[in-house]
Amino acid sequence: MRALLFGASGGLATAVAEGLLARGWFIDFVSRGPKAEAVRDRFASALTDQKARLSTVEKEYREFVPDQSYDAYFFMQALFAPRALAEMEEARIEAEIRVGLTSHIL
Repeated sequence: MRALLFGASGGLATAVAEGLLARGWFIDFVSRGPKAEAVRDRFASALTDQKARLSTVEKEYREFVPDQSYDAYFFMQALFAPRALAEMEEARIEAEIRVGLTSHIL
């Protein structure tokens, strides 16, 4: 079984990925560039053993173009700013929603 996992650097994504890997799934991780090193470190064994691969995107998840189909798709990404939406300017809120929550599916 093959899974495509967007937003691979967070805690929820880690838990899901660990569960899938334990069940013998292959995972294609997709992470934004700044977060890729954390994914690489966390899943070094799976990447080395070719049980997973890591792709990075510069700004938006829709930059990723899959080269195959998958049995499951996981959209684990969240907001990128380290603060609540209520504390942000309207333009920043719109950018957060576009990049983290909608751009890859619209």
